[in-house]
Amino acid sequence: MATLEGAVTTSCMMVGFAGLLRGAEDWSIRGEYSESGIMSGGILALQRPWRYTSASRLGMWLTSSSRLLNLGIMGRILVGGALIFSPWCFSGFSSVLLLTNLVFTSFFLLRCGYGTDGADQMLIIVCVSTFLALSENPLLRGAGLWFMTAQLVLSFVVAGVAKLCGDDWRSGRALAGIMMTERYGLPGLGRIFIQRPVISRALGWCVIAFESSFFLILLGYRPVVYAYLGMGLMFHVWVAFSMRLGNFLFAFAPAYPLVALCLL
Repeated sequence: MATLEGAVTTSCMMVGFAGLLRGAEDWSIRGEYSESGIMSGGILALQRPWRYTSASRLGMWLTSSSRLLNLGIMGRILVGGALIFSPWCFSGFSSVLLLTNLVFTSFFLLRCGYGTDGADQMLIIVCVSTFLALSENPLLRGAGLWFMTAQLVLSFVVAGVAKLCGDDWRSGRALAGIMMTERYGLPGLGRIFIQRPVISRALGWCVIAFESSFFLILLGYRPVVYAYLGMGLMFHVWVAFSMRLGNFLFAFAPAYPLVALCLL
């Protein structure tokens, strides 16, 4: 039971940190949600189907109200901070905060459904899995742990197979191209990859091999589990550093204690 409590407590704290970070990030770019911003309600309306339905007024108010948006940002920050300290609070507090965090995260996915990077979707899955893992019911607890494990395995394996099917990844051009972009890369490193394609190709195949074989973690063999979880964490740290996608690190990291508990 101590192992279960430790894993779930760690996940709750990590989810809280991720929510706090995302809330602070939203607060720093709140100007982009204004009517003159790239994520304004007017732009949002162009790609939302409800503008043709009877619920259009309610839908647009929910996603365009600046007051509701600011409330959501502050709520996300407060709930994230509370989750960090929730293990030391009364029983059931973590569950309530996880559900509240789930609502806020879903709201922002609804509010800005374009240009997302998948981190918030993963955070929703982690919230649901951690909430179930907190249950006293063994069936619900097991469902939460296995749901999280299956999602993590699928996330890596599908990404690896997709890269394997792409000639740009097999040749190393994809990695070099990503590093040369202004938004998601390190041009200095990209130029090295272009000048030395052997390095880019080798690293590309390392990523493909790691992601495609991630299903081996399901064997439950302790050294294999630790090795893949360790490599996965290092992979997310590298992505956070090289592509400035720290959201992935903080969205995926809370899943690792649950997966380790499930398989070991």
